[in-house]
Amino acid sequence: MAKNSGKFLPKLKGRKIVKKSCACNHGDCAKHKCKNVSEVKKSTFTSLEVVAVSIITALISLLMGFVIANSSNKHALSSLSPELEAFVDEYNDIIKEYYNDVDEKKLLDDALKGIINSLGDPYTGVVDDNLQNSLTTQLQGSYEGFGIEIRNDADNNIMVVGVLENTPASKAGIKIYDVITKIDDKNVKGMTTTEFANLVQGLEKAEVTLTVLREDKSVDIKVKREKVVIESVKTDIYNRDNKKIGYINISIFAANTATQFKNALSSLEKENIDSLIIDVRNNTGGHLAAVEKILSSLLDSTNVIYQIKGKEETLKYYSTGKKTIDIPVAVLINTASASASEMLAATLNEQINAILVGNTTFGKGSVQEVFTTSSGTQYKITTNNWLTPKGNLIQDVGVKPTVEVSLDLSYYANPTAENDNQLQEAIKQLLQ
Repeated sequence: MAKNSGKFLPKLKGRKIVKKSCACNHGDCAKHKCKNVSEVKKSTFTSLEVVAVSIITALISLLMGFVIANSSNKHALSSLSPELEAFVDEYNDIIKEYYNDVDEKKLLDDALKGIINSLGDPYTGVVDDNLQNSLTTQLQGSYEGFGIEIRNDADNNIMVVGVLENTPASKAGIKIYDVITKIDDKNVKGMTTTEFANLVQGLEKAEVTLTVLREDKSVDIKVKREKVVIESVKTDIYNRDNKKIGYINISIFAANTATQFKNALSSLEKENIDSLIIDVRNNTGGHLAAVEKILSSLLDSTNVIYQIKGKEETLKYYSTGKKTIDIPVAVLINTASASASEMLAATLNEQINAILVGNTTFGKGSVQEVFTTSSGTQYKITTNNWLTPKGNLIQDVGVKPTVEVSLDLSYYANPTAENDNQLQEAIKQLLQ
């Protein structure tokens, strides 16, 4: 590894490779055509949106190493492509000739942003600080903190934009639009959301005093730091015509969503439900591992739950479940249902003829992998497309409903189950 002027190349992180061979273990390779398509029982991917990989880390490590290396690294330069070698030459000329000092890390970071933006992919790009902090917290499903959602306001201060129910923050009386200025005696003005989150994580005291600016008045609020569990699954039961219709709403596919779903399904089954509605409206996705586990709790291991199409091969992924649900299922979808939500809807429709009620989904059939540069900036890069069990690509197309129903405007004025005509249509379909 090259070294120059006290600078070291970042370590290259390895990437897990799926060998092109049959690992299906289903015992019937002829039936599943393993000869033509590699098949595996368990995905090596852990998230549609948040999976740490090394593609760009390796690129930027190589680029930084070659840029800062001295003449002893000329042999290494010869292994670069002509285009990248020309870039390195131009870079060195700029650093040498520019009249002022140059922050090389920032310069390379900005150069990489330009490379990423030039790809023209709407799902490939820089993860900004606010989004990174919010998305990571939601996908983790739990964290040590107060139970608030935060953003930087126009003045780059920490503003509360959400207060979770039954958390230390809600019990202490923290409100939306409160601007947090201090934690005890520590001034947090001008902090990024990640810096604030790291500060909270590092607190040694169980209880602190938050100073907030509320309607131009400074207010001190004592609040405890506890483990906050984000509830991503909610249930209900609707009784119609002497039938029990179970209902499960999934708001996001977080790390703990599959466990919450299994517990919810088990509770509903104990109530002897006759059918099930799964609501993924406005669910924009999350962890691939979460939707895999949920589908495996509904389908046995003979069922393909999705496929991953890469540059060179297509991999089929099977359920790891032991049984297939034996009651009618309907899935509620809309234009904001994306990614993992679309996978769940398409798979249940293709494998057990689940009824899809609502509107055509968003159409996000690509897989992103997230990486972090040596300077701490995070990016996400599109690496694959996923296909439905039958091999259909939903990218930019979406999943079409079995029964198309647009939500009635009356629901927005009075959001109740009775006014939810999409929900009522799903109930009607299941009773037929």
